[in-house]
Amino acid sequence: MKRMPEAKSLPDLTLGTRFPTRLLNAFPPAWKRNHLVRESGGEKEPESFGFTEFLQGARRLVLAWPTDPIEILAAYPAAHALVDLLPPGSECAHVCESANAALVQGLFPHTVLEWKASTLAWHDPSVRALITDLRAFAPEAAVIFSRSRYPAVLQAALRASNARLRVGWEGASEEPFVNTLLKADPTTPLPARFFRAVDLWGYAGFPTSRRWTHLTPDTGRHDAALREWDAKRAAPETTWLFVQDATRIEALDGDLYEELARRVALRGEEGFTLGAVLWNPGMKPVSRQGAWLDAPVFNETDLSSFLAALDGARGAVGFHSFALHFASLVETRVLALLDPSESLFDATGLNPMLEVDWV
Repeated sequence: MKRMPEAKSLPDLTLGTRFPTRLLNAFPPAWKRNHLVRESGGEKEPESFGFTEFLQGARRLVLAWPTDPIEILAAYPAAHALVDLLPPGSECAHVCESANAALVQGLFPHTVLEWKASTLAWHDPSVRALITDLRAFAPEAAVIFSRSRYPAVLQAALRASNARLRVGWEGASEEPFVNTLLKADPTTPLPARFFRAVDLWGYAGFPTSRRWTHLTPDTGRHDAALREWDAKRAAPETTWLFVQDATRIEALDGDLYEELARRVALRGEEGFTLGAVLWNPGMKPVSRQGAWLDAPVFNETDLSSFLAALDGARGAVGFHSFALHFASLVETRVLALLDPSESLFDATGLNPMLEVDWV
């Protein structure tokens, strides 16, 4: 029998750290992965542990977030449920891309550790600082809330933090960077799918729940929003608001007004006013035509004011966007106008105040 040649080991890229990032990134993926595995602790776990007993004693948790803010909002109810079930005295930290830091910090009052896509290389000083901060936090468990591919450098950073339990989703994360892979039915919408991570703690005896989480605006922002409603001579309790990202729309035109009013009326609503609230941090000019000229329209530049403008409204209606999914976290009725290809963002099974109209 012919003897097969021995497989050649991949070279370590330690010398490559002397190169500019753009050159190091040109190395074959297998070489880079081999380097990350070596640098983050080797192939094997240091020891095995009893899963249930470990979770019962774990008190320090890291949550790692995707780059898509809509995906962050889809995972938020599950992450909030996980944080809530941890015993008193537990500590949490969050890892996210710098562009999403304000969003994550607004959702959770914990430490936020940032990274930047432009400097995402293992030897970059910003990544080394992230690893130092993670090791200083000393997490016992880490959960990656991402269904899309999570950067291997960040997976390696979480492994280098010495968190003994590292949880990720199949297809988004890989061994040896994570040691617990979750798999969900591909037809399951994202908000429900992310609760699989919470189920791990349920197996360990923690009381888990799959309740939707709603946000409440602070009193000062709420009072300011009511004054703005008064200035527009409108009442939130009789108004349905069209929610949209200003970057996705050029004008509020008459055809859009009639279509939205028709869809809201089909839900059994009568005697309502139709208005709009635009997520518009860049203050992009959006023209108004037809019935929109007399409708209450809000342009909000930060999450707190956006939340306050929606609070107390009779309902919110909108297409798939950051604005729509943020509106689903407000305790008001939401009508989501989704394309069948956007079924992953259907939260009707969890949020009793959300309905979907397929378009």
